[in-house]
Amino acid sequence: MMKFIVRRIAWLAIMLWTVFTISFFLMRAVPGGPFSSERQPPPEVRKAIERRYQLDAPLWRQYFTEMGRLSRGELGQSFRMADYTVAEV
Repeated sequence: MMKFIVRRIAWLAIMLWTVFTISFFLMRAVPGGPFSSERQPPPEVRKAIERRYQLDAPLWRQYFTEMGRLSRGELGQSFRMADYTVAEV
């Protein structure tokens, strides 16, 4: 029974990693982005936003940063309550 549970937990970890990896790269592969609307922000605002969300970092660094955040349970900022993280809500 213990062998079965360990095997299930291992497959769970593999599936979570696979889903995270596929969704991460699909989100970056689709055309468009946060600045592709009709109204463009000023260049300094755009650079500040890219720096804050690490969009200016290489793709491999973004991936491992997000993987580290996910492993610590940091799911990012809340859209409804801007001053709180998802864990605090």
